[in-house]
Amino acid sequence: MKFNTYSFKELLSNIVDNRGKTCPVSNTGLPLIATNCIKADTLYPVFEKVRHVSNETYKNWFRGHPEPGDIIFVCKGSPGRVAWTPNPVNFCIAQDMLAIRANERIVDSKFLFALLRQNRTLTMIENMHVGTMIPHFKKGDFDSLFLKVPEDRGIQKYIGETYFELSEKIELNRQMNQTLEAMAQALFKSWFVDFDPVLDNALAAGHEIPEALQFKAEKRKKLSSLEGGVPTGRGGRLLDTNQALSALFPSSFVFNETLNKWIPEEWEVMKLIELVSVKYGKDHKKLEEGEIPCYGSGGIMRHVEQALYDHESVLIPRKGTLNNIIYVNHPFWSVDTMFYTIMEKEDFAKYFFYTMNRLNFDEMNEGSAVPSMTTAQLNSMDILLPSQAILESFDSLVTKYFNKQEANESETETLTQLRDTLLPQLISGKVRVPESVIERMN
Repeated sequence: MKFNTYSFKELLSNIVDNRGKTCPVSNTGLPLIATNCIKADTLYPVFEKVRHVSNETYKNWFRGHPEPGDIIFVCKGSPGRVAWTPNPVNFCIAQDMLAIRANERIVDSKFLFALLRQNRTLTMIENMHVGTMIPHFKKGDFDSLFLKVPEDRGIQKYIGETYFELSEKIELNRQMNQTLEAMAQALFKSWFVDFDPVLDNALAAGHEIPEALQFKAEKRKKLSSLEGGVPTGRGGRLLDTNQALSALFPSSFVFNETLNKWIPEEWEVMKLIELVSVKYGKDHKKLEEGEIPCYGSGGIMRHVEQALYDHESVLIPRKGTLNNIIYVNHPFWSVDTMFYTIMEKEDFAKYFFYTMNRLNFDEMNEGSAVPSMTTAQLNSMDILLPSQAILESFDSLVTKYFNKQEANESETETLTQLRDTLLPQLISGKVRVPESVIERMN
């Protein structure tokens, strides 16, 4: 395979550079993405802690805007990190990043995107900003970065399309998992926070609704009339198509002095220590690399060769990122976490996981420089506990979401490995693209 070498600048037909100054922002308007929105493992920019710009600012402040198919290129912090601009464009960009457009006379745009995502290219960019406090790769440096491009456009297009198709499938799996997680959270909120099934039963039975719950009851009435049945918390119908499920919930409320609020009749309030068994993480430094995930307060730290535990658990950080609650149902090792092993109640783990996720553990930090959580604090928590039958039903429904998420994650891992091992070999020419494919692409 023949290559031609070009400077990065030569490979571009247009660059959108918005001054490098702070953009005027507002509370509403078009999202303004920053460098934190460009991730190494997502195809498109994500909306993470975004600000907004007014229509006036959008029209008059910027020098230009990204167009569909442009590449968003980070210049500061994580120089060289890139994302693809979707169609339609649903954001604008300001300082510390550029929108670049491939010079299609020389290079296919998706091939350029794949080339910029390769470790070799990122290493070259990294080596160009050695010694700076905050890594930079300026527009003026573009003519100093040289990249090898296959001479044959058919090869370029095949590599670019292959990379993009795999990345799109990975992105779709990620979005599907976000939707599945949102569905699980919505179900938990509907059943155990808003008490929608209990309100529906109370309304159907003509029972008195406590004044504190009257607003929610009115919302349920409106949804019921709109949906033609008894709705769930997200407006869809579930309980009206499953009377057996509806019958699991009570139809009245009682005031609980411990929680200082109205709760469904017959539901209990128990201390956390009565429901779970706490265990602790251990040091992992002497463990060899393996396939068992090792969790810290921020998530998976590494993979090791042996497991510390192998049962369904909820991991709660002891220090650091306290709100990063993790559910596991596979062999694992853990560091700097308290494992809550579900022992006293069957089908309780997922309910417990979502109960913990609704708490703000950062507010419980007792003033230490490093946020920390004590066993005594957690064990003294009061937990609202529905009937065993409701726990079983919730576990059954949410397990379906979890299983689909696991299948998506497994497929994503396979696709990512294929993409990140095959593509560098195609780009370097170590693996040849079949002539029939090249002819089709040309």
